Order: sequence, then C-alpha cells, then structure tokens
Amino acid sequence: MLDEIKTQFNTLKQLGYQDFQLKKICQDAIGTTKLEQVPPGKLQYLLKVLESQVSFAYKCKQKFNG
Repeated sequence: MLDEIKTQFNTLKQLGYQDFQLKKICQDAIGTTKLEQVPPGKLQYLLKVLESQVSFAYKCKQKFNG
C-alpha cells in the first residue's frame, strides 16, 4: 500500500503540488506524516484522500488548460 501512496504523491508532484502541501494533506488525513507507523486502515483512508486530490487536480488542470 505504501507504493500506491507514493505513486499518488508523485502524481500530485507532477501536477504542481509542493512537499509542504503533501505533508499537510497527510497530517490532516491521518494525523502524522510518518507513514511507516500508521495502521493499514489509516493508510487505506489516506490513499482514498490522495486519489480524491489527484482527481480534483486533474479537473482543475483541464479547466484552466481548456
């Protein structure tokens, strides 16, 4: 699951997100940025949050790029 999360992080970085923004998303979603200490249920929730963020970022990109 950590690989899937890292993939979402990389996608968000490619879409223009900065490291501090990704840390804030983690902190808000699961209460920490130390993913190796998080139980699987919370990691699954974080993955869903990141997937939603990627979807939102793509929609924004499409809107501004025409």
